[in-house]
Order: sequence, then structure tokens, then C-alpha cells
Amino acid sequence: MATLEKRVQVLFDPEQYALVEAAAKADGVSVGAFVREAVEMVLSEKGARASWQALWDRVDADPNRYEPVDWEDMKADWEREMVTVERTRGAEAAA
Repeated sequence: MATLEKRVQVLFDPEQYALVEAAAKADGVSVGAFVREAVEMVLSEKGARASWQALWDRVDADPNRYEPVDWEDMKADWEREMVTVERTRGAEAAA
């Protein structure tokens, strides 16, 4: 675990603190560890959201870059592939 070097003071109203304290206790961690984990979750989610946004920005930059997908053709391809997979599994199981 990384060395903890920076201190932050956070103020909660009594009801919020009681909820945080109860949640930390239920998780078997200190309030500080609980808050650090919550911060890490938010930062990770924001990073993932930024990655998705970057992907959508690329698609939006050139909407004609990708051909439209015909769902029926795609479904038929997938079904053919699954038949092959099932046959292979059946042959492996019989061997």
C-alpha cells in the first residue's frame, strides 16, 4: 500500500457521519479507509467515463467511418458461429 502523506479534513453533519461510520464498521475498516475507498471509486468511475467519452468523440468526429450494421445478418453470422462452437464442444466431450 502507498505511504499516506497528505491529510485532508472533511466535515460531515451528524447524520452523514453516523452513516459513514456505520458503513465503515460494516465493511470492517476505519472511517478514513472507507472515505479513501469512496474517493478511489469516484476517481475510477470518472476515468472510465472519460475513456468512453473519448471513444464516442472519435465516432462522432466521422459518423460515416463505420458502415451501418444489418442486425439480421449479424444475428445469422453469430448463430452459425455458435453452431460450430457447440459441435466442437460436443466432439471434444465425446473424445
